[in-house]
Formats: sequence, C-alpha cells, structure tokens
Amino acid sequence: MEFDFDEILKEFGIEAGSDGGDAGKNTAAPVPPAEEEGFVEAPEETVEEQPPEKPPVEEPADDAVPEAPKTVPGRPSIDEVFAAEQARREENRSPRRRSQMQQRPAAGTAARRRTTGEGAAPVRRRVPAEEKTETRPRRVNSEAQTEKPPRAHRADTGENSLPVKEDARAEKRRRRQQEKEAAIAEKEAARRRALNERDADREAKLREREEIRETRRLEKAAYDRRHFQERRQGTIALIIFLLILALAITGVIYAGRKIATSDKNLPNVFVDDIAVGSLTREETKAALLAGGWEERAAAALVVNTYNNVSVEVDPTEAGTVMSLEDALNAACSYGRDGSFLEGLIAYVESFFSHADVNRIHTSLNTAYLQQKASELEEKLTSSLGEEPYVVDLPGEKLVVPKGQGSMKLDSRALFEAITQSALNGDRELTFTQLSAQPVMPAFDAIYAELAADPVDARFSDDGRFTVIPETVGVWFDVEGAKAAWTAAQPGETITLPISVTYPATTAEGLQGMLYHDLLGAMTTKYTNSTANRCSNVRLATSKINGTVLYPGDVISYNETVGARTEEAGFLPAPAYTGVGEDGVKDEIGGGACQVSSTLYCASIYAFLETVERTAHIYPVNYIQVGTDATVTIPEDGGNVMDLKFKNSKNYPIKIIGYTEETEDLKTVTFEIWGTLEEDDYMPVEFDNTYYWMLDYDRVIEPSYPDRTGYKIKFTHERYAFEDGLGAGMRTLTHREVYNAATGELVLDEIINPKISTGYAMDTYYNHG
Repeated sequence: MEFDFDEILKEFGIEAGSDGGDAGKNTAAPVPPAEEEGFVEAPEETVEEQPPEKPPVEEPADDAVPEAPKTVPGRPSIDEVFAAEQARREENRSPRRRSQMQQRPAAGTAARRRTTGEGAAPVRRRVPAEEKTETRPRRVNSEAQTEKPPRAHRADTGENSLPVKEDARAEKRRRRQQEKEAAIAEKEAARRRALNERDADREAKLREREEIRETRRLEKAAYDRRHFQERRQGTIALIIFLLILALAITGVIYAGRKIATSDKNLPNVFVDDIAVGSLTREETKAALLAGGWEERAAAALVVNTYNNVSVEVDPTEAGTVMSLEDALNAACSYGRDGSFLEGLIAYVESFFSHADVNRIHTSLNTAYLQQKASELEEKLTSSLGEEPYVVDLPGEKLVVPKGQGSMKLDSRALFEAITQSALNGDRELTFTQLSAQPVMPAFDAIYAELAADPVDARFSDDGRFTVIPETVGVWFDVEGAKAAWTAAQPGETITLPISVTYPATTAEGLQGMLYHDLLGAMTTKYTNSTANRCSNVRLATSKINGTVLYPGDVISYNETVGARTEEAGFLPAPAYTGVGEDGVKDEIGGGACQVSSTLYCASIYAFLETVERTAHIYPVNYIQVGTDATVTIPEDGGNVMDLKFKNSKNYPIKIIGYTEETEDLKTVTFEIWGTLEEDDYMPVEFDNTYYWMLDYDRVIEPSYPDRTGYKIKFTHERYAFEDGLGAGMRTLTHREVYNAATGELVLDEIINPKISTGYAMDTYYNHG
C-alpha cells in the first residue's frame, strides 16, 4: 500500500515544502512494488539476441522510501502520523478484507512468477519490430496513483480529517485500474508465449526432418554393405546346400531301393504289443500266433444286463482289433503301400519310434457299437413281455415282470460303457444303469379285473351261435403282491400264487361242439366227363363250399350257385333236357345236376329236412335212384327246378364241398358237419350199395366212443309203368338205420314226400 504524504501532512497542518529543503523535492510517491494489491508487473522477455535499445529512463527504485519531512515543534512526527493512519484503516476494514490483505502478498508473488516465467527455461524466439521498443515493464504513473480526492477541511477548528467513504471509493477505483492493467498485461504475455511456442514447434520439426534424412542416408549405406556380404554368404550356402542335397538324394534312392526289395518288415513295427519289426511274413505270422492274436480277434465282448439279457460285440466289427490276416498284411505292407516319399518317411521314423499297425489301420465303428447298444435295449424290452402281467390259470399263478413298459436303460451311458470296454479289450461288461425306474403295476385294478365268481360260457341268443367266453373265478393277495414286487430286482419276473375256480362250461368246449361231428356225406364220380363238364362241376362245388346254416335256415341251390351262364364262368356240356331223341344235348352249365344230386344225398344221410327236390327224367349213372336231384333255370322263363333243404337241427351246420381229380379218377364230395345231439343216430357208415357198381361205402370213426354207432343205407321199392312217353319205373326210397354192433334194424322210413293218397313216387323213364 502507498501513502500520499503531502495529503497526510496537510491533514496534520504541515506544509510539504515549508520546512527542509530536500523534502519538497520528494513530493512524487514511489512506484508501488509488485506485491501490492491489484498490481501485476509485466514479465520481461528473455531473449538471447536483441537489437540495442534506448537507454531507459531513470526511475526511482521499487524499495525507495521518500524522506520524511522535518518535524515541527509542538506537532506529531511523520512516523506517528503514519502509524495512526494505518491503525485507523485497519480498524475500518472488515475481517474478510483483512484476511484478503494478509493473503495478497503471496498471491501477488505467485502471479508475478507466472507472468514473468520465473524459474522457467528461456525460450529463444524472434522479437517483432513493434515489440523491440519496449522491453521493460510498464510503470504506472505514481502521481496518478497517489492522487487523492480533496478532503473536507474544517478551518474553524484547525483539525484535519479523511472522510471514510470518499477514501474507500478512491481506493476502489485505483484497484480496478490496477486489475484492468494487470489483465491486459497478462493477456499480452499469453499471446507472446503462444507465438514463442509456435516458433519452437516449427524449429523442432525442421530439426526432426533433418535428423530423419541423415538417419536414412546412414541406413542405406549400412544396408548396401550388409547386402553385399549376404550375397556372398548366400552363394557359399547355396553351394553347400546343393552338395548336401545331392548326398540326401543319393541316400533317399538307396533307402527306397532297400525298402522296395526287402522281404522283411520295417524296424520297430508292432501289432498292438506284439513286436514284428524286421521279420519276414512267415516270422510275422508265427509271432502273431504265439502272441495269441487269433484268440484276441475272436474273443467277443459280452454285455450283460437285467433278466439275463446279453449281447456279444465282435472286436473286429467294433474296429478295435484286426483279424489275423488283416494284421499280417498290415504289418508286412507298412511303409510300402503308399507313395515313395511316404515309404521313405516311414522308414526313417521307424528308427526313432515304433509303429502300431493295429492302431493305424483300425478305427472305432461307432455305428456298430450303437447298434449293439440298441439291440441290448430291445432284447431287454422283449424279455419283459408285451403285457404288464400274465395270468397262468392252469398253473394258478400271476406272472409280473418288474419294469415291463416302464424300465429303460440309459442309452447314452450304455453306448459309452460299451465303447470304453471295447477300447480296453474287455471280455465282459455288466450294465445296470437305468434312465427310467420300474413303475409298480396297479395291483388293486388287476384284482378288480380278475376277481369274480365263475360263470359258464354260452352261445349268443341271436341264433348265430357266437360263443360268449366263460368267466373264471380268480383271487390273490394284493398286499402280498405289492410286497413281493418291491423286494424284487428290476427286470426280475415275479410269480404270485392265485386261487382259480373254473366254470362247468368253457368257451373252448362250446366252440368244439360246433361243426364237430360228421352228420352226412356223399361222393360221386365224373371220371369220363368232358373237360367243360369237369369245369362246371368244379365251379358249382366251389360256390357251395363253406356255407353255414343256422337252425331253421334253408339253402337254395340256384340262389347259392347262381344262374349258369357264360358270364358266370360256366361252359356248354351234355345235360338232360326232356324225353325222347332230343332228351340229351349240350347246355351252358351241364354237369350242375351231379353237384346238386351229390349234395341232396349227403343231406338225407344227415337227416336234414328236404324242402324242394325233383328227380331226373332218366336214372343217372353216378348215384342211386331216389337220391338224385335235378336243377335248372330256363332262359325262356319256363319251369324252374331247385334243390332246397332246411337245417332242422338245434345247432348250426356247415357244408364242405370239394373235388379231387387224377388221371384215373375224378370225384365230387359233400360233407355236412354239425353237432350230434343225444337222440341223434351217430353214423359210423354210409352204405351206398346198389345193383350198379357204385363202390361207395364210407366208414367213419365214431365221434363219441361211448355211444352206439349206426349204419345208414337206402333201399328202393320199384314199380313199372308205361304211358304215352314210354316205359319206366316209379320208386319209393327207404332210409334204413342199423345198429352197427348188432346189425339190428332200428329205423326204416320212406323219404319221399307225403301226399293225400300216400307218398309221391319218383318217376324215371327207361333210356331208349
């Protein structure tokens, strides 16, 4: 802080120049130092070379202190006045202002150092012409700084006073002026520093470029010298390489010839752990046999699991072991089955390491191993059956496979286990790891299904004799079954005892009653028939075969065989068409009457009820009179003749028809099968004895050995007649039944239909 001593002296009533000659000369206040508040000294530029400057104007030193005026007797001295003024101003300042004043000297010093660059390295730069005229820091006019506003003066009292407000305003204006000038100086200094830094960067870049050019020149010179040496060394190395290459080629040719012409294996050749190196083919085979290689290749890996299920894994198929012949060929051809270079490499390597041809020539067949794993799973599933339980009624036991339908092997773990065992060369593997555990059957539901009172089998009541199975009474201990299942191992078959009660009648028994007994049968011959007639017989017989008649059903020959037409497959053949010369001629379907006659005779042997039947106009040579039946369906809508009979039994019957043809004999046969009831005559012989040579006497085994067997035969009453058409005979047919054991006649009945006058006889004309 600076003080205006003239003003201070005036306030105390002292004239500045009145006393002391030198005192009046020092009226100008000294330039305030840089540390004072609000003043920042402009930095001086450090320049290495500058043009000569004008001599600076002499100014008072920063630390110059004006001489104190001489004291006047009776008044306070200058020091006392100065101290009093200083104390007064300190008291008027606020605490905050006093703190700022105490810190200001240090802040001013730091600002001056930043501005002037104290402690920084000097920077060489060019000084512009406009800057050369002034290199020293500007000084503020001390008179302007120290000029104080006029003070109020009280002349009447002679007392000097400084108004506080006007002094503070002057002080504030002075500080603002100093701060403004300091800011201008700092901005100018920053601009000069920026220019100096830009020039320094340019000079650094120029020096760097020059250094790079020099470095490149030196490197090129060094490269030229080094390249010359390298070319010289390369020429020498090339010569040496060519010599070595020539020697290597010579060695390669020698080694290749040795490999190709030698009858021995390469050194260090192995088949697994059997050494066969440097051996001939015969010696190699002997070594493999001695090492048991043949047994290794044949020894399968047996994989076992639950329920004694197992599969065998062939090691050769699995790709872990070669067969004896493959191993022998691989060992003898190692190093010789590839290119010349490959063989040479193998030959060189054989001196440093051994080669296992079994590992080289085998690769794991994962598809085969996966197939074996799947096969084991399928066999286990199959061994557990398709049903969760099986009821063995004859054995009186309930069989329950534990795990059926629910237990599953861990497929992935099984495959990995088989693969690892195959690689290890194992002979047996037991695998029991499951991915799904067995689930206990619903024994309560099984009991509810099986447990019942016995019920007999029966036929349906719809007249079709459908067999309704019997119900078998079954009981077993449910809690005991659960305990036995829990104690069993997975895959184990559990046998549980059951109590069985059978009904009196079973479905098998009822089914056996149907079509069990031969009720009637007839066979006729057509050996001398034409081919067309033979075809018609076969066709008509096949249409009737298998016909089933339930009780009360009636069979119609014409409806069953159908119209005999060419569209139906029938052919022209001789047939009876009337009496006289034109009584026999070819018609479509000729021979159908032999089929109908054979069927009719079988029906009357079986005691079936005849509904409709007509005898031929002439006696036929293939069956007895009175047992024949003619059929026809005239195309012109004339008289239709049909054969019809009814199942008059209490059980169904089945008609079986067939033909047999050889070169010497052709026959057509009809059999009627049904159920013999208690009051039926059990046939054991069908007697066809006749005055013609019709050698047909069929003897059959009795259906029930404990019953009486009977022989059935037909006899005839003949009555001659003559009318306008010619002569002939009329017949009555008797069905006779004899006790086969005693020969006693037990039944004699006429089978011709009854009319009002008696019986309707069959009429036959004599052949003309």
